Amino acid sequence: MSIYKFTEVITATLIVAIFLSCKAEDSYSSIAIPVEIKNGHIVSEYQFSDRLSGTIALESGFPKIVIDARFASELLEKNKQLKKEDSDASIFTWGDEEPLSVDYILAGGFEIFGKTIDTDILVVDLEDHYSWKNYDVIFPIKYFDSQVGFNLKDNLM
Repeated sequence: MSIYKFTEVITATLIVAIFLSCKAEDSYSSIAIPVEIKNGHIVSEYQFSDRLSGTIALESGFPKIVIDARFASELLEKNKQLKKEDSDASIFTWGDEEPLSVDYILAGGFEIFGKTIDTDILVVDLEDHYSWKNYDVIFPIKYFDSQVGFNLKDNLM
């Protein structure tokens, strides 16, 4: 192998290594989300638009985003990407003996924590539910793209 060819191989390898390290840095980029613990739930406040903020319970056990029915109607007014779809589904939450009926599903783009998530969102009347009545959104942490860490001393996630 000539020295010229060897230099090309080394240069190409270095370029690929630098590119991959930049991509790895990007995929683990972090944002600091203020959180607090209330009634055993990790909770955050989020400003969805200039006139709509909500209380979010960050959960590890929910497979889908769940939104309270009252909050969903406000969100529908502000977010034209979301479409209302009928549903005959129901969900169980921790400690329930009876399922909660899913009123409808919101489909489309949903912006939260600086990221647009394109998924079905379950709309449930949480008003009378003893564990969830104080929350507008139950947000599964699996929707974050990277590892999630908690700094409880500074109340950050």
